[in-house]
Amino acid sequence: MSERRLKKIGSNCRHLTISPVEGVITEDKKMSKCFDICVKHLKKFFPDVHAGEIIFHPYRLREDVRARLIQYCKDQELNEPSYSSGGFWKLAHDDVLNLGSLSAYRVFSPHFHLLCFGYFPRADEYFLDTGGWVYKNIRSVSLKIEIREDGSHANDVEAVAAYLLTHCGIELNESGKAVKTHRAFGLMSPRYFRLGTGECIYLSSFLLCPKCLEKSEKTHLLLYDIDDNPMLHHDYIDGVDEPCEVRVVTKIPNYILHAPEPRKPRPCFGVSAMLMTDNRHKKEV
Repeated sequence: MSERRLKKIGSNCRHLTISPVEGVITEDKKMSKCFDICVKHLKKFFPDVHAGEIIFHPYRLREDVRARLIQYCKDQELNEPSYSSGGFWKLAHDDVLNLGSLSAYRVFSPHFHLLCFGYFPRADEYFLDTGGWVYKNIRSVSLKIEIREDGSHANDVEAVAAYLLTHCGIELNESGKAVKTHRAFGLMSPRYFRLGTGECIYLSSFLLCPKCLEKSEKTHLLLYDIDDNPMLHHDYIDGVDEPCEVRVVTKIPNYILHAPEPRKPRPCFGVSAMLMTDNRHKKEV
């Protein structure tokens, strides 16, 4: 792929959903298998989607429940919940309709959300070619990070990803720990990145009161320029005896895209390997 084409593809991030036909994914299927199904499907039917992150959702809100949640917001004179507040799933977790449990709000309807880069096939042709799979191109997601006057930042990709992770599929392994809830594919796979020079800085600032230790958080991004000089000024404040702003700096390494080494072929343990072993044995005898 040419650098020009890669730059064009990388400038437009899309939020996409893919829903398999009924029976492809069952409730007892492990998440690793679900991700494998999605990646294999992408390689076959989305050849021009070159990179992305996959988040698996096993459930959807029931349509009748969603309608009742909308009416609940109207009755309570509330705005419909946004991405940042967890959407309607937050209301479901809070059981605002008094249905007794979260399971009463949802229905098993496995689907995948993608934050991805590339080009998509025609939806109607895709539906026919796949035997009933459905994909929806939700919207474009801005890659710009807006620094506000108060020092906080607006990151559209972060907001969408954070919302999708509020109700993603979670599976516990044998030790009781949650397995990874998302998977990168294509050029976003870790094998396509290597550590580069320079670093960016994630700067978290908050107001500190020495009496009650309450804080009001705000964040923004601090970048290094080409000469590794900070583009924004930052300070540390220690030993304060009155409310003031305190900033905590976290350095994040820069990673660059590169062509990975070809995967090594797997060792052969088939008939040919057995014959080779038998031949060596005969020679030794």
